[in-house]
Amino acid sequence: MVLPCVLTELSNKADENINDWDNIELDSGVAINPIQAAKCLEETLRTQMFIKGIYQCLLEKLSQKHTVNVVYAGTGPYGCLLLPLLALMPSAPIRVSLIDIHKDNTDSIKRLVEHLGIGYQITSIECADATTWSPKSPVQFDIVISETMTALLGREPQVAIFAHLQQFLADDGVLIPEKVSLSAVLVPYESADLPDIPLGQFFELNRELAGNLANGHQDGLIGEIVLPRSFSTIDYQHLSFRTDIHVYREHRLTFGQCSLNLSIDYTGLKLELGGV
Repeated sequence: MVLPCVLTELSNKADENINDWDNIELDSGVAINPIQAAKCLEETLRTQMFIKGIYQCLLEKLSQKHTVNVVYAGTGPYGCLLLPLLALMPSAPIRVSLIDIHKDNTDSIKRLVEHLGIGYQITSIECADATTWSPKSPVQFDIVISETMTALLGREPQVAIFAHLQQFLADDGVLIPEKVSLSAVLVPYESADLPDIPLGQFFELNRELAGNLANGHQDGLIGEIVLPRSFSTIDYQHLSFRTDIHVYREHRLTFGQCSLNLSIDYTGLKLELGGV
């Protein structure tokens, strides 16, 4: 698709200095500024994988329902995970609510929606905090989309957004990404010529957890890592935390594929055999 002039104008945001714009500090995390959000588009594989997953989910829902209701929280200035699909599916009965906390982003989204001629598919475009937002009229969403995270689900409010928005999902509704799994690996010194030792998953964000959090059950936020009872504490002093993103069905992002999958590493640790 050739970018029209309005998209070219908006793309300048990705070239601006992040420090020229302010983030918004929420109780549940940081709502990154429009420039930083725009720069996410530069991670091609990340964007492609989300678009592919969302497209497959839309096709499945369209085969099951007369109308597919979608809410997209944290659109950034481009809405790039969904707006291109709406333009490619002009006759599809999809109705979308678009939310972003930055007015600059929602203003950009409004211009894009108008230019792409997809306004009839848009129920609302709102400048709002997705951790407290509610639809103006009763609706059960078939798909909730939000990509508001960093590696290890730190900093941004992905968990809080899903915990809040899951209440508006239909019984067969889908969160996208479906799962975000956190795991740990013991990594040896390079000179040791030894394999990594996977320690398993210690946390997973999914619809069940989001519902439990909304109901006040915080125990799901607590995870533990159990170290093996036999390994060289001399060679293994490096603990690496990994983030795997299960967008939808087979569409996934895993270790090293984008900034969301960068490992968070701790080195020089004094680890105990069988420790927790």
